[in-house]
Amino acid sequence: MKGFGNHQGKKVDKNNKILKEKLLNKALSYHSQGKISEAEKYYNDFIDKGFKDHRVFYNYGIILGNLGKLKQAEFLYLRAIEIKPNYAEAYYNLGNTLRDLGKFKEAESSYLRTIEIQPNNAKAYFGLGNISMALGQSEKAILSMKKSIEIDADYADPYFNLGHLLREQGDIKQSIECSKKYMSLRPWAVMGSYSINYRMRSNLAHD
Repeated sequence: MKGFGNHQGKKVDKNNKILKEKLLNKALSYHSQGKISEAEKYYNDFIDKGFKDHRVFYNYGIILGNLGKLKQAEFLYLRAIEIKPNYAEAYYNLGNTLRDLGKFKEAESSYLRTIEIQPNNAKAYFGLGNISMALGQSEKAILSMKKSIEIDADYADPYFNLGHLLREQGDIKQSIECSKKYMSLRPWAVMGSYSINYRMRSNLAHD
């Protein structure tokens, strides 16, 4: 009888694993195709059944963040990090979400954690610079923007903010150089004026 019970337990585990993979693959497939409502349904089903996978919580967090449901997105990123502690992308998006919630110090900590895991993450330095700007810490913001550019010379957004910061400090020459570089990377920007979307730009997690 004991052996029979073990056999049944293994069968249940196998069935759960098959169901888990089915739900996950469906969710990722719909998400990749831009079928957000369908993906959301499968992510919810996955979570309701008690399954744990960092990709589900992370990707669902992206969906809710883009819908403006920031508190829910924050919770999901934290769950993803709980499952995968060194999840740099989740820390980065958590930083963006915390910033949008006005939790600047917490956002700063999240960006710093991203950088600790991925020292060459240009977007995390850009996010860190934005927090410094929001806190009125111009010198720190300039250093972060420059570091972001040092890592990725073709990343347009830091040039825009750096140009603004340098202009405020009276360094008109360098400010103009930043504007020129920004314009070369974003030629559709008119007179250097471009409404930068600071929302999350991370890719969908598949693994």
